[in-house]
Amino acid sequence: MPTTLDAVALKQLCKECDGYATPQLNDKIYGNFRGYSSICSEALGRYTGIKSLILEGNALETLEDMPQLDQLVCLYVKVYGCESNPMTINNILTIITCYRFVQRNAISSLSGLQMLRNLVTLNVSNNRVTTLKGLEACAQLTTLNASHNQLTDADSLHALTACPLLTTVDVQCNQVCG
Repeated sequence: MPTTLDAVALKQLCKECDGYATPQLNDKIYGNFRGYSSICSEALGRYTGIKSLILEGNALETLEDMPQLDQLVCLYVKVYGCESNPMTINNILTIITCYRFVQRNAISSLSGLQMLRNLVTLNVSNNRVTTLKGLEACAQLTTLNASHNQLTDADSLHALTACPLLTTVDVQCNQVCG
């Protein structure tokens, strides 16, 4: 049964990880392997001190409704789904100090990352990403792992030109590579 990462779920996650009842005091949230299919932007937006968000192994599809989390430096959204269940990065967030990991989900689009301007590392490997469009606002990005996706041509990589600090890029196992 798909669930939403809402205020109740966030409070429970903080309690389980010895976090705080006051949302702003938490700096990390471990929401991995919980079956979340969407994120409540309003509820997550209250966690203004979050630096790391881990949402690996859920059923998130997009990140389009991502709230502005100025402290977020790490997002981990690794997805362990079957290929018949596509997801997009719009409803999943994973944050771990300066990193965003959203691999092994069914993410097909990176739109929604414009609110994560301080993102340093992004792992979207093992998803269904067809273009890196959406990374243009991530001027602090230094490391990107987009391996094992569906990038097919040079145009799908064009957004990387807007990332001046990018030093490490992994796009292996995409059609664009070979």
